[in-house]
Amino acid sequence: MENIAQHNPRPMAVKVALIFLLLDSGAATISEIVYGPWDLYPFYYIFGFGLVLDYVPLWFVFRRKNWARWFVAIFTLANVCYDPFLWHRDHQTFSAFQSVWFWLSDLLDIVAVVLLFHPSSSRWFRAHKLPPNPGLEPPATAP
Repeated sequence: MENIAQHNPRPMAVKVALIFLLLDSGAATISEIVYGPWDLYPFYYIFGFGLVLDYVPLWFVFRRKNWARWFVAIFTLANVCYDPFLWHRDHQTFSAFQSVWFWLSDLLDIVAVVLLFHPSSSRWFRAHKLPPNPGLEPPATAP
């Protein structure tokens, strides 16, 4: 059986986008572990649900699922739009490093989404749908 990955490798734009998104998600997860309100019982569910929303779609993007690329783009852009409201509420509790990372992570997210829709990325996601193999069709019968 022929492996499509050998003929159509993951483009650099997708690799860089996934690295940026994993870097941002990893930093956010570490921040939530350190600063999260673990004394509140519902936070355990919120944290777990956040892990699923952050990492599972990235796995499917890695596995070349176009729907996951769209989900990541919409979810990421919604988070970027919501972040200024979060900054306004919590900006006094951030250290200088957290403040810089807060805005840098939004920039990384925007760049990652742009890279996921770069022409080479779009071709790679589109090429996942293989044309039907005529050798697998049943032979035509004569009348």
